[in-house]
Amino acid sequence: MTRAVSRWLFAGIALLGVCAATSLGQETTLRRPPPPELESFLVMPRGDFFNAYLSGWATYNVMHRDWNTFKAAWVERGRAERIHVWQCRATARMQQQTARDYAPYADLYTHWAFLCTSAHKPADGELVWGEFDDPFINHLRQMRELVGTTPIVAVLLPDFGVESRRPAILEEVQWQFIAVAGCGYRGVLWPVPYNDTAMGDEFKQIGEQIKKYGRFMAQAQAVNWAKAAEDQPISSLACDDYLFVFLLNPAYMKFDPDGEAVSVPLDRPLCEGSVTLTLPAGLKVRRGRTLLGGNTLRVASEDGKTTIPFSFKTGGEMMIFALSGEAGLAAATQPTTKPAATQPADTEITR
Repeated sequence: MTRAVSRWLFAGIALLGVCAATSLGQETTLRRPPPPELESFLVMPRGDFFNAYLSGWATYNVMHRDWNTFKAAWVERGRAERIHVWQCRATARMQQQTARDYAPYADLYTHWAFLCTSAHKPADGELVWGEFDDPFINHLRQMRELVGTTPIVAVLLPDFGVESRRPAILEEVQWQFIAVAGCGYRGVLWPVPYNDTAMGDEFKQIGEQIKKYGRFMAQAQAVNWAKAAEDQPISSLACDDYLFVFLLNPAYMKFDPDGEAVSVPLDRPLCEGSVTLTLPAGLKVRRGRTLLGGNTLRVASEDGKTTIPFSFKTGGEMMIFALSGEAGLAAATQPTTKPAATQPADTEITR
């Protein structure tokens, strides 16, 4: 059974563009290299991103499923300018179908990431969040696959509910951030400006801390080098110089027993355990640190395995390991995406 969080939208969202999609089949464009601003993992408020990076782009807000309008505009000028597709549809089916239709034509795909859920379970051997069967992660994982090689950026959710909204707490936004980054997205956008939320300082700090690693995260591929206890959600991405390990606190972003609302723990539950790294021959960890906690990690290696304890009360944590040595990383990793046109249709139920 699928669970979906219904139509959460932040009050006062200013939507851009006027085109939408119905599928008339797939066509493939000549893929342009990403512009410099998309060669690094992005973390900033949504409005700042639109103002700073999308000037001169053609932005299409998918609202009316008018595929012919989009296609005509693309034929007329699409090859001469960058195309940004902006998706805020509140059902998983609409978001997934739009990703399938538009991604081959877009230079960037942006969507509200936690409006929808999916019951599509991870495949055997899945690298992105492994076997973690979570309705939010399932939808994120599908969207990442459906856009193929098109850079995808997620807007996080600021509040929950329809008639009786409640603001998201900091740990829930942290959970969303770690979930998206661990899926191999190209960036995360905060839904509100820094000055418009009490969490603005925390958001800004995360953005500042991750800047150093942004280009490496944009190059990273999903790997299976990191393991934890069976009930600990974990995902890992690697590039030539760094291994990124993502951990979620399973106490957050959980539904009530009736499946209608996201519950909040009464306290700040501790998430602790250890991560075991098994690196390809020729690679070793030089040092490690956490992103949200800002702590240096204790690394112990024996018999080709590296063990790192963790303990946090945040919504999630990101471990950053500097690597040394050579192991033919391209052969040791495998792509996390497929061409968008090859993706199968998915079935989900949304409220």
